Amino acid sequence: MNKNKILCDTLMKYSKENISTGGKGNFLFEGDNIEVMQMLIENNIKVKVIYFDSPYNTGTNKYEYKDKFKEDEWEKFMEERLIKAKDILEDSGAIYLSIDSHELSTLKNLCDTVFGKKNCMALINIYMRSYEKSLNEKAIFANNMEYLLIYCKNRDKVEIKRLKKCIKLENYKYKIRINVENPETLNLGEHKIEIYKKGMYEKIACNDIDDKEILKEEYSSGKKLKNHWTSTYYKKHLQDRRKLDGDDTLYKIYDLGEDGLGYRYIKQPSKNYKNGIYYQGIPTKYREEAEEKGISLGNVEIEVPYEDTLDLSIENEIGDKDLSTILGKKYNINPKPIELMEYILNMHDKEAVILDAFAGSGRMGQAILKKNSEDEGNRIFILCQKVEGKESGNICKEITYKYINKIIENNSYNEDLIYCSIDSEHNTNTDI
Repeated sequence: MNKNKILCDTLMKYSKENISTGGKGNFLFEGDNIEVMQMLIENNIKVKVIYFDSPYNTGTNKYEYKDKFKEDEWEKFMEERLIKAKDILEDSGAIYLSIDSHELSTLKNLCDTVFGKKNCMALINIYMRSYEKSLNEKAIFANNMEYLLIYCKNRDKVEIKRLKKCIKLENYKYKIRINVENPETLNLGEHKIEIYKKGMYEKIACNDIDDKEILKEEYSSGKKLKNHWTSTYYKKHLQDRRKLDGDDTLYKIYDLGEDGLGYRYIKQPSKNYKNGIYYQGIPTKYREEAEEKGISLGNVEIEVPYEDTLDLSIENEIGDKDLSTILGKKYNINPKPIELMEYILNMHDKEAVILDAFAGSGRMGQAILKKNSEDEGNRIFILCQKVEGKESGNICKEITYKYINKIIENNSYNEDLIYCSIDSEHNTNTDI
């Protein structure tokens, strides 16, 4: 039996109400997340992804969420939930935790203890507010950044998809024209090189992407001097020849590169510049992939690292507007941008089960519904939200449940939303 079917059958016994479209089940639990996580443990339910948008402990109980703890209270609160989260995670899974500077170091230390330092995957820096928004604040330093900590359960087994992007063909726009014969040659570092002084060559424009000799220009600087083969060759063998050969000298190094040319050009800096430049062709494997799949080079996808800095300041401003528009009432709870949720979801497969332990308005659920619709995915969400709120009463029922239900209704998503409670075991399911 499909494991997601088993999960749905197990959780249905906690159902109180069901918004049914005849589609796949998703679950919203009313109550304390630690009780929900304990229930998942007892039912041997595992999830691929966990998201924590826990209290930041900023010292102000903003709107309806408790956000003021004594230090030891906050640590205990988080530690208890992190331990249970680890039990729930699949061996191949990961947990994502939003936080700001107030408790970043404390949360990092807790996660290092619970998950192990080696299982820390990343710390993502996120601009949540533009600098201009804090010009009138009394603080000495602006507080515009938030952070996303990413931990896995087992670094040897974690399954996180690499980010795929199309090749930036616009960067390939040059060719090198050699204007002399019989240049000076020598051997350096097991490579034959030809030396072309300034005036012996030209860098010319090229807009024919099918030209095998088309090149892009890259600077040999920073980390590249340590990690990139061409740049390390420049640093080791050519950088100190600048005084001897002169500014703008071009070297043609044979048997270097993966672009099928059989050589790579490296140039000394121009006057008043520090860093050398190399010229790289389109890697052979991308041309071969395009030919094999019958697609253009511009549609070839390459795997690249995820960015470790995101700017969501504009997206973050519209969260309350979305909530207010859909529910017809003004709110000021600053829900997380849906783009942040999508950033997380893009790292995992279309069959993932996702637990959002601090659901708030339900933005993770919204992102999953949207993503499933776009790529025909079968992701399932389990959301937890406490019954808390002086203004709205039951925030889980009055905000989270209504918001997600409206999202399903407005977009005609073929998805179900099941409203659950730990106290509802053996309840009779009631459709509304």
